[in-house]
Amino acid sequence: MFGEKYMNEIEKHSYTTKPVNLTLIFFVYLIFTLILYILGPYDWNTHNAFITYFLLILYLVAFYLGGKRGMRSIKYDTVNKSKVISKYYIVLLKWYYPIAFITIVLSFVSLQRVTSLYGLSGLTDLFTSLTGDYKSLYFAKETASVGADMYGGTLFSLASIVFSPITLLFILFTIVAFKDLTFFQKVIGVIGVLFRILSNISKGSNYSIFSVIIPIFVARLVISKRKSDRKRKRSKKSVFWIVLCGVIVVYLFYVVMDNRMSGKLNFIQIGENKVDYNHPLLNILPNGLKKTLIWLEFYLCQGYYGFSLATDVPWWPMFGAGFSRWLCLELNSFIPIYQNTYVYRIGETFYWDASANWHTAYTWFANDVGLLGVIVVMFIIGYILQRSCNASVDTLNPFSMGLLCLTIQMVIFLPCNNLIFSDSKTFISFLIYLIGHHLTKKEVISRE
Repeated sequence: MFGEKYMNEIEKHSYTTKPVNLTLIFFVYLIFTLILYILGPYDWNTHNAFITYFLLILYLVAFYLGGKRGMRSIKYDTVNKSKVISKYYIVLLKWYYPIAFITIVLSFVSLQRVTSLYGLSGLTDLFTSLTGDYKSLYFAKETASVGADMYGGTLFSLASIVFSPITLLFILFTIVAFKDLTFFQKVIGVIGVLFRILSNISKGSNYSIFSVIIPIFVARLVISKRKSDRKRKRSKKSVFWIVLCGVIVVYLFYVVMDNRMSGKLNFIQIGENKVDYNHPLLNILPNGLKKTLIWLEFYLCQGYYGFSLATDVPWWPMFGAGFSRWLCLELNSFIPIYQNTYVYRIGETFYWDASANWHTAYTWFANDVGLLGVIVVMFIIGYILQRSCNASVDTLNPFSMGLLCLTIQMVIFLPCNNLIFSDSKTFISFLIYLIGHHLTKKEVISRE
């Protein structure tokens, strides 16, 4: 009853604090990546340039309009939002001990699995790699390729998938709920967060950094926007935190890439493309920023070139099975469908291999809906991003916060690959968060 009353009030009145327009922030980010691709130091041999850029611009416009629709779908209300909360936030507080226990156990086993998988002598050896030779984790050769042969066996692999909606949410929820936790819950929460962070970064990839930074960013965003006093100052603080997170991510990216590349700038997996070391931007930047720019464009923009190759390849509809690399490979065991994907046929035709290069998430979405159909997909993504942000701030709905976290990660990696749907844990968690967000968004109570 209270939930219906609260949601009805939302439709009638106006908020004291305007939601963060996250779609605009990431719209600017996506424009930046496209401009970097066009004007950066790489000489990309874009295929069908007019069609490629026209489609990419349409995708960005659709994404922005989807976010605008998400902003307009709720109006601002004079209700004190700090007194309104999702029922499922309370449920997670009541079950916090078992949730933390599951997270710690699975994170510990994950660390042990990485240790045995990469032939390390123990956790001490792993910590040494994390702090001194991070690239050793990225380049390490796996000693097993099947879950049954790894530490923890198939049971751990299944458990990590089943409980992924809990473990992926743990850092974010612990920070947001910290003031509502008891002393002992806070202690075990800190331990769980540390284990979770170590488990994430032990993978040795750049995504590992994002999987830690983004939950912290979302938690800080939600906490700050829940407080409606000193609106102007808090608005400036929100901008400060966004900029700070961006600077930290770029710096960590530089550190990881500098370690991985051993300071070198040469790339062998860019096909017919090349780096213009005499580019005007490189001439005016100091050496550290010069390397950062080259690595950043390589990381963020090579997918656009891969996407341009898709305009030379005919569309073979995959009817809902083509947007996820994980789903494609799982179904491929029964029905040979992976060879119908854009990325497979691009690799066969242009030697731009999916195992070494990126093609953007747009190319993966196009497997099911065609290149023009991606316009609709991008509108939906923009809408989901903004709606999950609104619900996270308004009611601290755990499903909405998890959905927001994964959607942000998806959007950041749109120019690269279809990150969220390429892994079983994030794929399943995204669907559960999305369904949970839709079904529970009105189930709120008052914390008077």
